[in-house]
Amino acid sequence: MEYILTFTLAPGGQNCSANANITVSRPDNQGIFSFKQNYGKQAWQSYGLYLGLSGQDETVNLLFESQAVESDDNSTCWPVIDSLLVKAVENLVQGKDNLLLNGGFEFGPDFLSNSTEGILLDSASSPVQSPLSQWAVVGTIKYIDSEHFFVPHGNAAVEIVSGVSAGIHTEVTLAKGSAYNLEFILGDANNACEGDFIVEVRAGSVAQNFTIRSDGTGSAEKSSIKFEVDSNATTPISFSSFTTSQTKDGIFCGPVVDDVVLLSLSSNSLRIVINPNILISLLLLIVILW
Repeated sequence: MEYILTFTLAPGGQNCSANANITVSRPDNQGIFSFKQNYGKQAWQSYGLYLGLSGQDETVNLLFESQAVESDDNSTCWPVIDSLLVKAVENLVQGKDNLLLNGGFEFGPDFLSNSTEGILLDSASSPVQSPLSQWAVVGTIKYIDSEHFFVPHGNAAVEIVSGVSAGIHTEVTLAKGSAYNLEFILGDANNACEGDFIVEVRAGSVAQNFTIRSDGTGSAEKSSIKFEVDSNATTPISFSSFTTSQTKDGIFCGPVVDDVVLLSLSSNSLRIVINPNILISLLLLIVILW
């Protein structure tokens, strides 16, 4: 089983709003967390961290260490940790309707029951060692739930919040010379994030920019790009933000990505869907003509 940690970090002491730095580590992975930007309305923020693979009944040692920070001579600052959750994620299996694993972003850290702010995911260079299963993270993204945000599909989605060059990417093994279609939904999270979002979508050697005009009240647009595989190497799929956005309250925000579906356009793998009523009518017509 793979395990993912969710925890809450807040600054402690007086005049310490930006002085809460902590390292969370286990034997083969660690992350450094701090208040680099204002990503929510609360004085605390929730984070996700990939803990790795563990066997049944195996003990995992977690270490939380405070990092030295600069503070005023008249104040004492310290990080406050609360609400630790550990979630187990089973191995994902590729389905016939999507060649991507976790294309709907349903497999990630567990949401806190009393949190309305989502979960921040910092940079994770490997898709297989990321709190967002099968997706690497560049910059900072926010993992959002449908209970508190506008999520186009399912229970969870990704909001790219840390601006230019931030985003997510994965890799998939595809057949050289074959054609594919990448479908996805872009929108906003209904969190008062207004403006024009520019998202670069890359599939193999094809890259295209999409502009999403948001009024901050929750919107979604379904788009797609077609591409051919010209190499035997794994094919990269990525979504990158080209804009830095803030709400009127100064909270960093950005475009939402959801429901990423990769399908082959080869003749032997096209999905044909026929309405049952039409099928019955065709059969009756054949019988009559016969």
